[in-house]
Amino acid sequence: MIKSRLIILLSAVMALVASCTYDYFLDNAKFQMYIPQVEAGEVDDALVLVYDDEGNLVGTLHWTPGSDPRMDKGLFAFDLPPGHYTTYIYVDVDSTFDFDNIEKLKPDPNRPGIPGMPGTPIVSGSSFTVKPIPDRPDGSTPTLPNGKPKTGKEEITIPPYGPLQTDTVDLKLVPGRITVKFTRLETAIDLIAYATVKIEGVGNRWYVGGDYPVTDPNSYVYTIYNPIVRGEDGSYLMIFDDYLFPSIPGETIKYTFEFYDADGKLLRQRIVQVLDDNRNPYELKPGDHIIIEVGDQGYTIEIEPWESNIGGSNVIGGVLS
Repeated sequence: MIKSRLIILLSAVMALVASCTYDYFLDNAKFQMYIPQVEAGEVDDALVLVYDDEGNLVGTLHWTPGSDPRMDKGLFAFDLPPGHYTTYIYVDVDSTFDFDNIEKLKPDPNRPGIPGMPGTPIVSGSSFTVKPIPDRPDGSTPTLPNGKPKTGKEEITIPPYGPLQTDTVDLKLVPGRITVKFTRLETAIDLIAYATVKIEGVGNRWYVGGDYPVTDPNSYVYTIYNPIVRGEDGSYLMIFDDYLFPSIPGETIKYTFEFYDADGKLLRQRIVQVLDDNRNPYELKPGDHIIIEVGDQGYTIEIEPWESNIGGSNVIGGVLS
């Protein structure tokens, strides 16, 4: 009788072990996303979103330093059943990013896509926007959070059976940069108290889930420079420098500068359009640096990729409006 009970007990334990083994390999295969910049301490935070092929959010992890020992080493682990998934990764996200309504990837009916990429998947209402950074005085130029956030997208497939799978993220810069340097002005520099700048053709938001930096048409960035920044060597009267979302495909980046005196009287307006020698819009891509030098009669534009020491640069010219 005792032997019989022992056999039944052993059979039950073996069945339980077999069930756990089956569930581990078949129902909950593990996946890790490795972000080397996190382990190296190069970023302030990281967000990983995992979506299935139906656009449902099936996993999310947000890291800040010290929040989790595994994530501190750059490893973001998920229990996922076998299948195909898309992950979106954002670093240097910080509190200025707005990630509401991210449960379902879906197209926005008001924005059917961008040229050449119809139906670009986005999440309506979920975006990050241009906001002032905390250590600048009131009225200074708004920039992207932390200046240089990065993002990545990975396609992953979890097999029915197999060991832990790890993918390394290939992160890319989100913003581009435009520097406008004034070498000459018709108005005396001492009369100018502040300047306002309206930048059109670049976006002020980027939707989660976009395969490309998707921006809103007819949006603009409005900046105020007070006091005006001058070149340290005296070669430039004013320098305007912004990290911006990439340009809207097919639209022209347009700067409208207005200079005011201490009483708020408009002294001078200048318009600069970022066009190539054929008068076609130049597209500001993630990581690009556009340098514009403005003189009395016109301006020159120098295009520098982020790693310009490799590929050199391109200089084009324009006429002031």
